[in-house]
Amino acid sequence: MAKRRFWGWGIEGAGPDRAQQEKMGETIAARFGAAPRAAIDPPTVDELDLRAPRVAPPDSLAHLCSVDPEERAGHTYGKSFRDIWRALHRDFSQPPDLVAVPHDENDISSLLDWCSEAHVAAIPYGGGSSVVGGVECDVDDTYAGAVSIDLLALV
Repeated sequence: MAKRRFWGWGIEGAGPDRAQQEKMGETIAARFGAAPRAAIDPPTVDELDLRAPRVAPPDSLAHLCSVDPEERAGHTYGKSFRDIWRALHRDFSQPPDLVAVPHDENDISSLLDWCSEAHVAAIPYGGGSSVVGGVECDVDDTYAGAVSIDLLALV
């Protein structure tokens, strides 16, 4: 399976090359009577400054959860223009503390029970498009942290 970009739509390595990006930028700038802007290089996981996870799952749920930086970065935003803009500008200030991938209804129930008991926000993550901000983990201090619950394995 091809690897999806953690910062926007598409597959890593696919899409317009630098020359094509510059041409598109020139075309759009000319259309609106503006000067072309330089293309922004896509972010890499290594250059992100993700905060450390604030919570850890209990041992009984650890096998469902990941603190992998790429997983956390990939679950920080959906794929709206606003999300891609923030990702291209390396703003990953509200990543989930954990990414959980339940495999069945019992896993979901156990994750939600733990989140409730530990005061951890449970954020559902479906296909990942979320053009309305529904996957964002921007929660206040009444929560100990946030878990992105990715429903991919339930298909």
